[in-house]
Amino acid sequence: MKKSICVCAIAAAVAGPVAAQSGITIYGRLDVGVTKQDDGTSALAGGNGQTGAAGNRWDVRGASSSRLGVRVREDLGNGLQAGALLEHRLNADTGAQQNANVMWNGRSIVELGSSTAGTLYLGRDYLPAYWIADALDPFGGDTVGRTRDDYLLAAYRVDGDVRSNNTVGYRSPVWGGFSAQLAVSAGEGVRTSPANKRAVGGHLRYSAGPVYVGLGVDQVDSSNRLWVLGAAYDLGVVRPMIAYSTSKVANLERKAWSVGVTAPLGAGRLKVAYARLDPAGLNNMLAKFGLGYEHALSKRTALYADVGSAKREGLTRTTAFDLGVKHNF
Repeated sequence: MKKSICVCAIAAAVAGPVAAQSGITIYGRLDVGVTKQDDGTSALAGGNGQTGAAGNRWDVRGASSSRLGVRVREDLGNGLQAGALLEHRLNADTGAQQNANVMWNGRSIVELGSSTAGTLYLGRDYLPAYWIADALDPFGGDTVGRTRDDYLLAAYRVDGDVRSNNTVGYRSPVWGGFSAQLAVSAGEGVRTSPANKRAVGGHLRYSAGPVYVGLGVDQVDSSNRLWVLGAAYDLGVVRPMIAYSTSKVANLERKAWSVGVTAPLGAGRLKVAYARLDPAGLNNMLAKFGLGYEHALSKRTALYADVGSAKREGLTRTTAFDLGVKHNF
């Protein structure tokens, strides 16, 4: 029995994505680089940057989360499909599990749907608003230059994360470029922020040709909610993007906006972003600039170099650089 399981796993890994409707795909990413951060006291909020208090240091770490995932698809006939996804996150520089308490910290969902009716999914998954913010960050939420989580999502979290547990959600088909997603996450008596409340969210987006427009919302209660709106247009030589968001976290209002561009450059891509987060109150506005370049060595392997610099009113500027290699499989 054990021998059969090993043979199946090896075959799936060698085969890669399965062309048929039914099958198993094993995928992942390993990302390791070198980061240098100065001793500024402003929070950098970068994918591999430290907070200001931990600055003035060299680190070996990834600019994005390394991962190992398994995706399952089964054709049930009559256009109906079942599926499941498990994604583990790890720190490739040490091999340690990224979240010591959660094995499948990336995603763990089971789903049922069709190309015409959409897909129902259950488990642990990203908030619907996450996908809007991710599409409008030139860095895709990675590297010291990122702006997604702490600007485009205006520091909003559910149980401290951009993912929610105990979720029942629906993803629509694409109709003329339009698509939607809805999700409800039960507190199940364990939610602490705030206690035992459901998280309800959704997004609506249009993506066709060079145009992208998206609106995402999420809410736990009147003291914890988010909405983000943004757009991008691909001009070929450059893709500019802009976003605006507001959130309330523990009854504290936050407003944020960001602008960015990506542009093909040689065998890679140039990325630039500028964002501002303004929490309610005086002298606490935080602004960040990011600049980066990712050079493709192949379809799977890329070199990257980035700089991120953030300044909060009343604190000193924090700047960090990263240089590394990323391999997807």
